[in-house]
Amino acid sequence: MNVSLLWRTGVAAAGILIAGASLVGCSSSGSSDDDTVRIGYSVHTLANPFFAGALQGLEEGADEYGYELSVANADSALDKQVSDISSMISQGIDYLFLTPLDGTAITPSIEAAQDAGVSVIVLADAVPAPVEGTLVSTPDEVGRQAGQAVVDYLTEKFGEPRGNVVEVTGVTGITAASGRTEGFAEVLDEHPDITLVAQQDGRFMSEPSYEVMSSILQAQPEIDAVFAANDASAAGVIAAMKEAGRLLPIGDPDHVYIVGSDGSPPGIAAIRAGDLDATVSLNPLEMGRMAMDLVSQLEAGETPDTDLALPVFMLTPANIDSPEAAEYGIWADEVEG
Repeated sequence: MNVSLLWRTGVAAAGILIAGASLVGCSSSGSSDDDTVRIGYSVHTLANPFFAGALQGLEEGADEYGYELSVANADSALDKQVSDISSMISQGIDYLFLTPLDGTAITPSIEAAQDAGVSVIVLADAVPAPVEGTLVSTPDEVGRQAGQAVVDYLTEKFGEPRGNVVEVTGVTGITAASGRTEGFAEVLDEHPDITLVAQQDGRFMSEPSYEVMSSILQAQPEIDAVFAANDASAAGVIAAMKEAGRLLPIGDPDHVYIVGSDGSPPGIAAIRAGDLDATVSLNPLEMGRMAMDLVSQLEAGETPDTDLALPVFMLTPANIDSPEAAEYGIWADEVEG
């Protein structure tokens, strides 16, 4: 099963433009002068549509305010992210937007930026070091909502909350992953007849999630529900279950409930196709715009709230076309084509 092709196709269909984004110095607002606010965005990957969506939001915000935005894609390599940040500091950025691969290990780079007079704003994840601002995706709430969705499904299926559950987690050591797992466990722990039969790291990516889910399916003949840490993971889970002949339609008595998160283009496509039961949606486009709004307020000498959280919204086949979903915003339908 070519899961990489499956995922790349989903990304391409969403119109996510990441070509050349690994190069530091790509500007979204043309040439700069001494008065231009210079912002660097260091992100650990753009292969995940969520972060590519965040980049689009940042680019839109930079264009609105006339800021210069440079982007560095670390391609999931910590040493490259460290080098990227060092290069951005040398280029004279005023603000560093950071989505870290490892929030603890990147601390020296954060401190180096601050020592150089650069304000650091962390996006989508959390770091232990003090920073000038955070826009986080409330991963524990994502996990809790996913857990409650699983509980509700199992209760409807069996008349009580019981069954066998699998969790395909995100990258070990990343707050966005551990928070999802903690929130999910918090809900499941309230129901002793729900058994977590397998928990493996899918690295927030399609191919690793496909591989671990394929192994889990061989070891576990009875699975009632799966929580995939994000929609990339869910794509891998779906591919593995299709290959094993265990992806049955929603409503089938032997259907395995699958919930992901992010509300990314392939996730939304999977919901519309009937392959994914739910996704706990976040809105990275809005996160990017909020980050630029925060810079604007700081530049104006205001004292805004610098600890911000993105709201989440559970999307399902039943509500994806509802006014409530439209009001929240299906960002997968907004990404540029």
